Amino acid sequence: MRRRAWDVLAGGSLVLLIAAAVMWACSERFYDETGLRVGRQTFGVDSAAGDTSWVWDTDFTSEPRSYARRVPLKGNMYADGMAHYLEHRFAGFGFRYRYDGAGKARGTTFRVLVVPYWFLLVATAAAPAYWVMVTRRRRRRVVAGMCAGCGYDLRVSTGRCPECGKEF
Repeated sequence: MRRRAWDVLAGGSLVLLIAAAVMWACSERFYDETGLRVGRQTFGVDSAAGDTSWVWDTDFTSEPRSYARRVPLKGNMYADGMAHYLEHRFAGFGFRYRYDGAGKARGTTFRVLVVPYWFLLVATAAAPAYWVMVTRRRRRRVVAGMCAGCGYDLRVSTGRCPECGKEF
């Protein structure tokens, strides 16, 4: 059961890895934004120039209920990345929490988190990489006549591993 759950986790992480790689490739040519307004909250995801940003605005009513846009990145304000437009930034990451009390979006609270795609690729590649390593080790042990669980030499044993009790 535990191994099956790990297989599902590694498979889901692999799907996210592939999706992040495709989105990163698209972000080098296009600025994409997608969002949904639920009551007073607006949730959105933007992608441009190797960055992705997650947006959460409160009381920002100038956007329609849901939106999805794709425009060429060339000439766009985000052509050099999104993080350098935010107040708090480090190593390609960026964050903004701002209340607009008197500006164009009066009464709106803006929350933005920018994460570079390279970080998403590294984070989502960890589980599939570990799964490949464990699977290869398990197969090598079985071929060499060892217990797949603990690596004990099973050439003279029958039925169960004397070390860990696993059936073979």
